[in-house]
Amino acid sequence: MRYKIKGSLILGIILLVSSCQNKEPETELKSEFGKSIYYDAFLWKQGRNDTLTKSFVYDFNQWATETDSYVQLSLSDHTSEPISSSNKTYHFLVNDKPVVNGLFSIESSKKSLDTIRLQIVFKEKINSEFYGFISIKEHNIDRVNDIDQLNSANIYKWSASQQVKMNPLQFRLICIAGVLLTLLLIYLLVLRPIMFKRFGRGVVTIQSPFYKNTPVKNRIKIVYTNKKEKQGFLNKVFKGKIVYVVHDYFNAPLILTPGIKGRIRVKTNGAYSIEPFTSNMEKGKTFKITNTSTNEEITLTYL
Repeated sequence: MRYKIKGSLILGIILLVSSCQNKEPETELKSEFGKSIYYDAFLWKQGRNDTLTKSFVYDFNQWATETDSYVQLSLSDHTSEPISSSNKTYHFLVNDKPVVNGLFSIESSKKSLDTIRLQIVFKEKINSEFYGFISIKEHNIDRVNDIDQLNSANIYKWSASQQVKMNPLQFRLICIAGVLLTLLLIYLLVLRPIMFKRFGRGVVTIQSPFYKNTPVKNRIKIVYTNKKEKQGFLNKVFKGKIVYVVHDYFNAPLILTPGIKGRIRVKTNGAYSIEPFTSNMEKGKTFKITNTSTNEEITLTYL
């Protein structure tokens, strides 16, 4: 009578991933490899594609060790098709070596190797769940674990999954960009109109000695000057539009800004006098502005 040989495997549980299909009660043990995380490289942040690892500890009894016993195991998917590195989007490694035709052996003569390191390598991003079986293909022993009928017996059901994610750097940059965009919109739509008051509908007209119509709607400032100036793009975005009116009459800037109750606030810097005297021009009235250095006059109306 032959002695019974029992192989034992110790597994660490990481995460349960099982099939959603209805199946009959299963007698094989479950080996859960867990979840592999995948994301593409982005800028200086390298990509990631986890290799999942499980260690199986086995032990032959004395009789099996003395008779050089072995067990050949088969790795298959959920359809019982052997998993080969040549025709799968994922494959297995046993002790860092590719599994050929889905088969690998445990031999009692290699007692020093009493641990099998089994790894699942995903060749590409799949974003799915997988399961299959570890079964006995060939053997010259009587028993593995508590299984007597060893021919093609499934001793483990393995499961694993891959989750495709966004690169963390890309995700952070998108979040930062979203926050900045939100703050920018709040500033442009709420804070900017409060900080930089704009003109309502209206036109400032110079009637003599030259004629010039200047629409003021949605402008924050009208500058009359003899120097050609251009407002910067960022200044226009974050403050509002400024209109520059260039003419030789204005040897010093004459600045108009929105005032209270639809009026225009005038800033002369002492270079001009206004009749009738005011610092806030009312809509519909005509004013005479005199250049104090040249005594030249212009007529200005806010309509």
